[in-house]
Amino acid sequence: MLVGITAYYAWQTKKQVNATVEMAKTTVKMAREDREFRLLEAKLQKAYQPIYEILRRAQFQNARPDKENYSIQKSELLEIQKIVANYGHYLTQNLEQLLTIKIINRIPIYPPWKPKESDDYIIFQPVDLDEIYNIIKSKKDELKKQLEKLAEEQ
Repeated sequence: MLVGITAYYAWQTKKQVNATVEMAKTTVKMAREDREFRLLEAKLQKAYQPIYEILRRAQFQNARPDKENYSIQKSELLEIQKIVANYGHYLTQNLEQLLTIKIINRIPIYPPWKPKESDDYIIFQPVDLDEIYNIIKSKKDELKKQLEKLAEEQ
């Protein structure tokens, strides 16, 4: 009889331990998904979306002397610089280098037949920014899809 009671308690203890282990696995999985969700959201909100909006405005909306070039306001240029400085770890290394070389460290050189930049805007050639714009746009879209997928799973 004593052996039966001991076996019953051992069986109950094993069930409780297994339930606790499963609960811990579920908690760890949910925490990992939440951390991944927050990381993707931070990348999108703090790095890719703001730079994308600046470049989109530079390409389509800002007052430009000619419609073929990008025109970035100096304040927006400083904003890109702050984003790269503060959230550069969210960007790919290649993109961070491109932003630094082609936008932040840019020294404008204008041939005499091209209009010079105004006091508020810096003009960039499409050859300089089309690649960056396309990388940012595709990465932003990819992050949005990943976020949507994670949100559906949760």
